[in-house]
Amino acid sequence: MKFMRVAWAALLILGAAGCAVTPQTKQSLSNYTLAMTQVEQSADMFLTDFSNGLKVQAELSRLGGAAPPPKPDFPQTLQLPDDGSTPPSPAEERIQQTRQALAVVHAYNQALVALAEGRPEGEIREGLLGLGAELQTLASVAGVAFPPFAPFVGIGAEIIQLAQDAANRKQFEQAVLKGRDPVHEILKTLAQQAPAMYRLSVVGTQQAQDRIRDETRRTASAMKGLVARSGPPTDPAVISSVAADQAVLSAIGRKTNTLAAMPVPYPYLAGKPPYDAATDRQTQIFIRSIAVSAQKNDELIAKQNAYHAMLVKYVELLKRTGEALDELARSLSAPVDLHAEISQLLRTAFALRDAMNEYRHPAATS
Repeated sequence: MKFMRVAWAALLILGAAGCAVTPQTKQSLSNYTLAMTQVEQSADMFLTDFSNGLKVQAELSRLGGAAPPPKPDFPQTLQLPDDGSTPPSPAEERIQQTRQALAVVHAYNQALVALAEGRPEGEIREGLLGLGAELQTLASVAGVAFPPFAPFVGIGAEIIQLAQDAANRKQFEQAVLKGRDPVHEILKTLAQQAPAMYRLSVVGTQQAQDRIRDETRRTASAMKGLVARSGPPTDPAVISSVAADQAVLSAIGRKTNTLAAMPVPYPYLAGKPPYDAATDRQTQIFIRSIAVSAQKNDELIAKQNAYHAMLVKYVELLKRTGEALDELARSLSAPVDLHAEISQLLRTAFALRDAMNEYRHPAATS
């Protein structure tokens, strides 16, 4: 995905049709290219993470919510690559449409760059034809899912016609600027898409939490059965250990919403041999298993919170891009200092990258 390459630096030059590209402008253009490369990479990494999450969630749904089986040492049958006959899910289609929307943004920027660098008219015309084609493709694949994109097929056809008829640089500029409103609409629509993406992630997290709770309840039930074979303890050291363990189990039960399943208090049976140190050592195995399940739950919570933060940064990146585009579009013929835009976009791109790293490696405490 190529995303907002050097659009704003190019817009700076568009207002002065036919003027020479100065060394200062070239350097500014180079710096902006580096900044927008970071933006593109960050956005692409985000969409890749989201797409991978969809695949995991789909597989768990196929298995009825159970954990995936262990991977065999080797395939039992010949497995050919997917031939595309399996239709994508609605969520996967949305990801494909999002990538196509960003392909439009890339084509728009390529056309701007061609103008900004004073390339031959043939290259400029070719870039404009590509922009029109990308808009038509977006309208055809995403018009129903994203109603704001439906009119783009008409705009795409108009840009293609303008490019074919253009006889001078000014007319090429007019054709390129026909793509400004669609690009702005794309960025706004992608930002509006984020809450639905978050809701989808919440469903997957809640399903995983349900599996962990079931695992915890099964372990707690087995532990109850062990304790029920004993009477109340008489050894002071064992009594103290049991009190500490019950406090731990109570805390885990409250935090994971499994308190009702916990052996709190321990279900001793009168008349049975006293609960002793040997039995206590056996119950520690169950307690450690329950603690491991609780840690998994903590990690899920941390990961979901990190995903929320990541989406906020993603939307901020889209918003920052749109604001910069609007500001520079209003200043086509005026010199613009790009240092502030470069700094802001880099900060936003790296903030998204940091948020993705936290999502991939969440810090959870037990």
